[in-house]
Amino acid sequence: MPHRVTLTIRRGESDKRQYTYVGKARLIIGRGGDCTIVLKNGTVSSRHCLVEIEPDTIVARDFGSLNGTYLNGRKMGGRRGGPEATKDSQPDCPAFALTSGDILGLGRECEILIEMADIPPVWGSCERCGRRLAEGEAEFCADCLADSAGILSHLRERIEKSPYRKIELLGEGTMGQVWLVEDKQSMEQFAMRILHTGDAVSDDANTLFLRRQNLASQLNHPHIVRQYDCQQTTDGFYIRMEYMSGRSAAYQMRQRGGKLDRELATGIILQTLDALIYAHEAALLDAAPGGKAEPVMGPVHRNLTPGNILLDDRGQATVAKVSNFGLRTALDTSGLSGNDDTGSVPCSPLFLCRKQIIDYAYTDPSADVWAAAACYYAMLTGRYVKDFTSQTRLGVFSDLLKNAIVPIRERDPSIPEGLAEVIDYALIEEPEMRVTRAAQLKKMIEDAL
Repeated sequence: MPHRVTLTIRRGESDKRQYTYVGKARLIIGRGGDCTIVLKNGTVSSRHCLVEIEPDTIVARDFGSLNGTYLNGRKMGGRRGGPEATKDSQPDCPAFALTSGDILGLGRECEILIEMADIPPVWGSCERCGRRLAEGEAEFCADCLADSAGILSHLRERIEKSPYRKIELLGEGTMGQVWLVEDKQSMEQFAMRILHTGDAVSDDANTLFLRRQNLASQLNHPHIVRQYDCQQTTDGFYIRMEYMSGRSAAYQMRQRGGKLDRELATGIILQTLDALIYAHEAALLDAAPGGKAEPVMGPVHRNLTPGNILLDDRGQATVAKVSNFGLRTALDTSGLSGNDDTGSVPCSPLFLCRKQIIDYAYTDPSADVWAAAACYYAMLTGRYVKDFTSQTRLGVFSDLLKNAIVPIRERDPSIPEGLAEVIDYALIEEPEMRVTRAAQLKKMIEDAL
């Protein structure tokens, strides 16, 4: 069941501010001006701790703060040595869960009350008889489930009515699968993404997800994987998409020893940037239920990784196409997001720019441009743009905020200096991003070749 999470500054600040979140959120709490929640108390570190709100859990982690992070008075993390520690002291920063009523302490002077409240879902209808489902029922009501022969007959009929034949499982994740399917009549092949969102999802959330996916289906470009339709099922959605035979750039990297040759990587990234140029400037129509269609700008991808760049190698030249445009935004804004990693790299912080790490909802096109530069870097070197010392998700966020970007020629000295300068420049994040438009980065790469 989805939750409404409220954080109340209970002690350490002059005002008792409240912050409320519904759905997924990532919060950087600290004294720094770029934090999600900014605290002025002098005992709080500039980036003190991270709080991640998922549909069913809240997890916190100290960022190696000087005065430590506490859970109900018990120290859970901080720099070893306490207030006498230096900046070089090793941090002790395990992740820990938060529940409603917990007190999150930032040092000994600042406290935040955590409160969670259930948001009751609007239940769906029985697939067989149409009766409104009761709480705890999924897909079929109790009366229909009691009629086992009738349920089996219904399921056989559903399979026979499907216009598609499954051929091969292409990918699988926590929220569903991606299948290669074939139209039974035309014999045309498609990729079918099956998303399982569960039964406890409101009608409003389902409607909003379909609206966002409708926007994605309007994108029509040679370097964007075409999405043909999105349909709701009893426990989720299926999305019918163009099938790409060469799998992903990430798959090809693994097949070739971890990285791609410069010519192939450059061709892929230039085509990827063409897709971003089009998508960021596309004029689309968003229609609310019963309302008039309103023009909106094209979507920001927000999860561009080598796993979301698909390749078609059936012709003389490899064609690259960006997949899952708008999917991350559709899942997040509708409150359906979990860890969607079906057939692609999951929403990976390893390719998120600094602004996205700090502000989970950041949707400026510059985020995609930075991610494209990070993908190019990874395809050329087989390495990420930063070094990571932690194996945990929360630890990776800490490394992303603290660690510097490694110049690309330190990874591979054979990369030409001019091209290396372009990539390093495009990855500059502070104080502001230097390259903010896909067309700008594309021209810089082409001029360097």
